[in-house]
Amino acid sequence: MADDTSQQGEHVEEQRREVERRTSARRSNIKKDYERPTDPTQLHPFDPEYERPTTKPKHGVWSLLDRARAPGKSQEVWLTEEEMPKYRMPEAKPRAPGAKPDENDPVEKNVWNAMEMLGVDNFMVAIRTRCVRNAFMTGLGMGFGMTALRLIMRKSKGAATWGVLTSAGTSSLVFPYCLYKNRLEKSHMQRAVDISQQKKIAAEKKREEDRAARRKAKEEEDQRREEAKRKSTWKFW
Repeated sequence: MADDTSQQGEHVEEQRREVERRTSARRSNIKKDYERPTDPTQLHPFDPEYERPTTKPKHGVWSLLDRARAPGKSQEVWLTEEEMPKYRMPEAKPRAPGAKPDENDPVEKNVWNAMEMLGVDNFMVAIRTRCVRNAFMTGLGMGFGMTALRLIMRKSKGAATWGVLTSAGTSSLVFPYCLYKNRLEKSHMQRAVDISQQKKIAAEKKREEDRAARRKAKEEEDQRREEAKRKSTWKFW
């Protein structure tokens, strides 16, 4: 019995040593794979110890291809001082689990903050936009009607879904139709205005022609009278 216990203890000890050996080998391999480059030009451009290579950069398409390559490969990544802030990720402030996000932190942005930035005035302006209210009210009525119809038919399962889909579909159809009607009415009104302007111009032109004709007739009549008066003053001596 004692021999069996000692053999089991030796077996457990051997397994523990084997696990430690494998763990140390794995750690050494990981350290070898992630070994820091000694050449400063092979570091990442965001690394504080990074040094830009002294060789002249390429231009044109080859320069773009070089920028697409990862750092530490056969080609270097060329980033100017103005481009580095563009590609640098903002550093988020660490916080405890369950803590409220910091409003001043630019990383801590959510949907509610975006809604607060939009404001209520923008939604009011959208409602006052042409055809939006008409489409919304028509879709709302059709949605309620479809929901009531499903309930009357004793198909309450999915009635709300049918109502929402009907409302959205009706609104999406009524909105462009309303815009089309408004464009059509606008074109008809523009055509009516053009016709009215043309009629006004034609009437003004006709009045000018009548004035010119009356003026010409009056001048001819005056000239005829002068001629007759001159002939009546002739005498034989």
